[in-house]
Amino acid sequence: MPSATLNIVHISRASWLESHFIHVFGYENGDCQPTPNSGLLAQLIGNGQVNGRQIVAERPVHIMMEMWSERSAGATHNEVGVCTRQLRLVPATGVTYQIEVTGWMAECEMTLTRADGALTLEATPTDFSESCSGMLMHAREQARRQKG
Repeated sequence: MPSATLNIVHISRASWLESHFIHVFGYENGDCQPTPNSGLLAQLIGNGQVNGRQIVAERPVHIMMEMWSERSAGATHNEVGVCTRQLRLVPATGVTYQIEVTGWMAECEMTLTRADGALTLEATPTDFSESCSGMLMHAREQARRQKG
């Protein structure tokens, strides 16, 4: 099966009082239905990078990202913001792509570029379908369990 490579990067300029939790998913369909080639591509907490994720090439891939941001707003209070973005891509065989996630609270960006600079896609804000939201909730639970 032809494939492409995807690197995912989160660069935060947040202070130590702020944190980010990011989930990036790839699906073969816009309804987030599970298939052998669909699911969680990356989970990042704070700054980080995931390299070398293989995705199916020559077919549409729906990439969806959710970022939860949290910051201390006092001794007993935290502010929380959520931002989601999506994009659709038909990856070319053998090409390496990079997703960069930036932003804070409800203001975030997800940009996709090709390693050779020939393509740049800006992700759009999204309301995920009900099945997509269910997948995101599942990922949040997994992240909470892993965190402690």
